[in-house]
Amino acid sequence: MRIERVRVDKIIPFDKNPRKNDQAVDAVARSISASGFNCPIIVGPVNRICAGHTRWRAAKKLGLKTVPVIRVDALTGKKFVAFNIADNQTAKRAQWEDGLLLDLLDTLSKEQFDMESLGFDKDELEARLGPTIEIDWKTF
Repeated sequence: MRIERVRVDKIIPFDKNPRKNDQAVDAVARSISASGFNCPIIVGPVNRICAGHTRWRAAKKLGLKTVPVIRVDALTGKKFVAFNIADNQTAKRAQWEDGLLLDLLDTLSKEQFDMESLGFDKDELEARLGPTIEIDWKTF
């Protein structure tokens, strides 16, 4: 396993990726713009994306020429497919600790951070945390 910078146009999406990510591309692009490209795309030995299709699409949208990738030469065949599925599915199992999330969101809001870059929308946050959240929604 090694980290490299690879030209975006040399990265190949997995044509059987079962995860639909159209709705997430803009949010990920905004996050990358606000905080940098900090989570490399995981590719197998021939630059095929195993995990990170949304980050790749966001990079293309932003016009980035290169992105960091983690190359895992052992990700081939059934291991490649299994990791692709597991990476998408296991993320869904995680849950937010609402009290800690509220504290962090409040801190970021008070610092005039671009709240939209976090991937939440106002309705989602209010449903999760209640309408008393003190976020400067003008940044949305």
